[in-house]
Amino acid sequence: MPTLDWIGKRAVLNHHRQVPYRLLHCDRKLSVGDPDSGNLLVEGDTRSR
Repeated sequence: MPTLDWIGKRAVLNHHRQVPYRLLHCDRKLSVGDPDSGNLLVEGDTRSR
């Protein structure tokens, strides 16, 4: 079976393990609509707090 390979592929495949994460918190001032609808739109940036 053919495979796709490139220099640095291993680093890319494991990148998610090195990126810090934080939990999302609801900001009621920026929220609209029914909070129980199950719909979610997330906008993010690379700034850390």
